[in-house]
Amino acid sequence: PAEKRHDDALDELMAEIAAEGPTGDVESSDRIDQIKKKLDRATEDLAKATAKFDEASRRIKHDPSEDLQLIEKEKKHTFRVFTTRIDTIFGVTFCVLAPEHPLVKEIIGITDAKSGLAMRDYIDKAKKMSEVDRAATGREKTGVFTGVNAINPANGQRVPVWIADYVMMGYGTGAIMAVPAHDERDYEFAKKFGLDIVPVIKPAGATDIPDLPYSAKDGILINSGHYDGMSVKDSQEALTKKLTALDIGEKKTNYKLRDWLISRQRYWGCPIPIIHDKDGEMHVVKDADLPVELPKVDHYEPADDGSSPLAHIPDFVNVTDPDGRLGHRETDTMGGFACSAWYFLRFCDPHNDSEAWSKKEVDYWMPVDTYVGGAEHAVMHLLYARFWTKVLYDEGLVTVKEPFARLKNQGQVLGHTPYRKPKANETLSVGEEGILVSFDEAKNVPKEDLTWRWVRMSKSKGNVVTPDEAVAEYGADALRLWELFVAPFEADVEWTNDGMSGTSRFLSRIFKLASEVQPHFDPKWKDKIASEPATDASRDLRRSTHKLIQKATKDVEAFAFNTYVAAMMEHLNTVNDVLKRLPPEALAVSEMLEYTILVLAPSAPHSADEIWQGLGKEGFTYEQPWPKADPDLAKDDTVTIAVQVNGKLRDTIEMPADATKEQIEAAAKESDKVKSHTEGKTVRKVIVVPGKLVNIVAN
Repeated sequence: PAEKRHDDALDELMAEIAAEGPTGDVESSDRIDQIKKKLDRATEDLAKATAKFDEASRRIKHDPSEDLQLIEKEKKHTFRVFTTRIDTIFGVTFCVLAPEHPLVKEIIGITDAKSGLAMRDYIDKAKKMSEVDRAATGREKTGVFTGVNAINPANGQRVPVWIADYVMMGYGTGAIMAVPAHDERDYEFAKKFGLDIVPVIKPAGATDIPDLPYSAKDGILINSGHYDGMSVKDSQEALTKKLTALDIGEKKTNYKLRDWLISRQRYWGCPIPIIHDKDGEMHVVKDADLPVELPKVDHYEPADDGSSPLAHIPDFVNVTDPDGRLGHRETDTMGGFACSAWYFLRFCDPHNDSEAWSKKEVDYWMPVDTYVGGAEHAVMHLLYARFWTKVLYDEGLVTVKEPFARLKNQGQVLGHTPYRKPKANETLSVGEEGILVSFDEAKNVPKEDLTWRWVRMSKSKGNVVTPDEAVAEYGADALRLWELFVAPFEADVEWTNDGMSGTSRFLSRIFKLASEVQPHFDPKWKDKIASEPATDASRDLRRSTHKLIQKATKDVEAFAFNTYVAAMMEHLNTVNDVLKRLPPEALAVSEMLEYTILVLAPSAPHSADEIWQGLGKEGFTYEQPWPKADPDLAKDDTVTIAVQVNGKLRDTIEMPADATKEQIEAAAKESDKVKSHTEGKTVRKVIVVPGKLVNIVAN
């Protein structure tokens, strides 16, 4: 402790002063002054150290009853580990160092000759293996004991230190704290070498120890002393805070770049342009011989030995290597992600027969403005596409570092899915609430044993509703409209075909309107409408039409497709009301019909094209320019303004859209409903937000 060291120093100084004794000698007096100054400095140092110790004690607030403690021992040899599961630290029963770890050489230098020889032999074998082979799933674990133990700083227990090739220097620190009860690889290693396995997490509410290894990231701690009963999440936070305070750990974000295995043993996919010679050497196919094309075959099933279907096509396999010797072509093909990592570049120049893409075309079109896909795409496809693009950028083949400027994730489609209660001999995994059954099986399950849940549609769950069913009953456009209208773009959708009956009725109303107006449609309305005398009804119709264009333009750009469809429905209601007082020959009606069809087209293209052709128009609606709204025509004549008194809504008033603040304030004060709440009070302040609200502050 700091106090004892300083007390010892003070005792020595006092003894030194006493030894000098009283004297009048100048030199001795100077010596005593020097000693006194040293004493003063030592006293100051003691005060600072004491204050620092008190602050550390206050901050840590160490409870002697806690099992997590800093073991004060001389640490001649230490190593650091990186873990994503600090909650399992009490379950560490051994440690593993990568064969390349720097500490291994030191251990060999202090151990006996036999152990050192075994470790050197193991390291030599590991050096001859690739990291891919060392990390291969399912490979039998190998290792060698170093003969030394490490101290677990959490509880002071000794744990054996091993060397094993499944630990890599390229990830983390090249050393791991092995928790075999909660890690598959550590479990296999411990089983093979007879090492201890101590579970420290169990599912919440469970009475028995789960089957090991239990790798779920939820549950509560056991066999963890002071932390028993804590949830995994809470214990991670508490342990991280504690280890940081004790200065034996820190929170850190670590990244790992995995190798990408792209070869597949199947017919479809891009051929790998490699030729193997008779000596086993590999040669890249010459540029002049690219592309390597798949042969046309009648059958492309894999062989019984698991080899690629291409391996059994002699005309494809047998080729000559670059030296003219007999060789054989690589018969594995690339996985789908290899092509999806760059297909967008081909889209920029799809008809180019001499190169994958023209750099000029890619410079013009890239990056992609918006990429739409599920959130799961970010894990694989988008990651690969970004890596691929960065490599091409480094090679000077593209001028963008990122392929996509914006990513939009749509919500998931949920299906109503049946589950039943487990039987006596069945158990549920963590997070499961029942046994998944098919729709046919559900018919034979008692209602009291059956539960229906909304879960993501997938083939594995058997809850997929195919578009064909909906199209057959309601039509493709009704399906499209329902998909857009049912929920915001990013939200999950609880799918039901019944909802399409509403969008089907909406389309029927559109067709009915078109059939009634079509005989009176004037294809030259744009040239004439400015000179046609305006009426209240024609102004109302044009206002609704241009407000629709404004709203649809804004919503489509913002991916707010549900409100875009809602705006069309609202517009149709307004049109039907206005047409009761406006003759169909009015040019505003022709304008309304043409623009309404163009706004409808992105969401219901078949219906829009059919009506478009019925108007005598040529081509398709997608070939037409998007209509532009006239802000003056879209402007409302009047607006509804909310009137508040002390922040509470008391009335609404209709005002001209161009009314001044003074006019709005005056009208608000004249409201009888407002007067009943301001009578006998003094109006302190009036806040006017033109076109929206008035707030009167009175007391």
